[in-house]
Amino acid sequence: MFRALVTNPPWPGDGYGARASVRWPHKRKDKKLEYPIFLSYAVALARQAGIETSFLDGVCDELGIEPYAAEVNRLAPDFIAMECSTPSIDHDLSSVRRIKELRPRTFVALMGSHATYFHRQLLEQHPEVDAIIRGEFEITIRETALALKNGTPLSEVAGLTFREGPSIRVNADRPFDFDLDSWPYPARDIVPIEKYQTAQYQGTNGTFMLSSRGCPHRCTFCLWPGTMVGRDFRARRPESVVDEMEHLVTRYGVDDIYFDDDTMTIDRERILEICRLIQERDLKVHWIAMGRVDTVDEKLLTEMRKAGCDNIYLGVESGSQEILKRLKKGIQLSQVERAFRIARKVGIKTQAFFMLGGPGETKETLKETIDFAVRIDPDNAQFAAAVPYPGTEMYEESLRKGYLKASSWEDYAARDIVLETETLSRLDLEKARLEAYRRFYLRPRFILRTALRLTNVREFRRVLRGTLSIASRLVYFSRNVRRKVRGTPSGALENA
Repeated sequence: MFRALVTNPPWPGDGYGARASVRWPHKRKDKKLEYPIFLSYAVALARQAGIETSFLDGVCDELGIEPYAAEVNRLAPDFIAMECSTPSIDHDLSSVRRIKELRPRTFVALMGSHATYFHRQLLEQHPEVDAIIRGEFEITIRETALALKNGTPLSEVAGLTFREGPSIRVNADRPFDFDLDSWPYPARDIVPIEKYQTAQYQGTNGTFMLSSRGCPHRCTFCLWPGTMVGRDFRARRPESVVDEMEHLVTRYGVDDIYFDDDTMTIDRERILEICRLIQERDLKVHWIAMGRVDTVDEKLLTEMRKAGCDNIYLGVESGSQEILKRLKKGIQLSQVERAFRIARKVGIKTQAFFMLGGPGETKETLKETIDFAVRIDPDNAQFAAAVPYPGTEMYEESLRKGYLKASSWEDYAARDIVLETETLSRLDLEKARLEAYRRFYLRPRFILRTALRLTNVREFRRVLRGTLSIASRLVYFSRNVRRKVRGTPSGALENA
């Protein structure tokens, strides 16, 4: 009997490692983990092909490397597909080594953005790794499992880099599948939904969904389009999307759905049809969308609100038009102001994402961003320090110009500052990040508006989660500033 294992390995250390289904892998204090939607799809596709496939989440199950490896050994897989990330890669490799000590004949493949970018180097430097699954990994996992099970050549599996004798074989890239409607639903039986309840949910039983993949835009900091899901927008039919929403509500009692599409609102007519079908079926479920400010208008947001969308996440990144140009964001500040004004008018709550400290940032542009965030007045805001992950244009620029100051890959866990430019020191950025959170969240207007919303249990639960999250960030950033961000060894990490 051939057995496969799809897994999110442990990420030891302080806090919880958010890796699976996360564009920006990071460490967090609370156990608010995203539902592993891509891994769940991988299990479903493998099972559909007749592969006996299990799943193990070392982070969610709070396993150290030793008990994790022992559980893998108990499951006795012949093939392991293991997700990894930039900040967790050293721990991921430790997990592989321990598994290989227990099961030397098990074929282990790594996947994820970091593995995709460093596919050849990882195999050259780490003999315990048998293969790298590059890019969007679900179908390649299935095809690799079938090849191993049936004894067919791995050279026929697109998207795979593997060791062939003393050589490294790099197969052709896998073409992206545009027929997403033919895919089975994610294998949600692999883990209880209630284990993955992130802070954005207002209800008691929320989960992730995907209605589309890919993003045609060229933001310099964005990791997935270039390394995972591609730049072609691939969408499911509205009927298919609403069918799955209904399935989640009736089968699993889901009351909140977070659409983790790269940019859900690109195809306006498709979203309007989704909204029409939700209302036609009288489907009672709250949902959250990710969008761009240049893809929303009043009619679209009005229909989304009628259909149950009560929150939209919008990437703003900067309050400086010059920095937006540097980031290749492709939006105007006037579009940002308009989008947030319309959302407020129709009753959809907003979360704005800002990124501080990328190449070209100065103290003046940081102040512009903080002032702008206060002016557009979203319901929530996140101020993240720029992290140039391998595989992004920002990484290539930062590497070339000597901006990277990380001493290890783990520094990329989004807690610490890994960039320092000629115009902005790490201490400058630490102070600005703390100032942004203080100025935005400690405003009397924000506090009063939040208090007035505490009219039901759902809203109270959401506000409590958000408050605890913001409080922990303020404490952490304050400590960093007090430590005065003493210098760390400089020099870019160029190898896997």
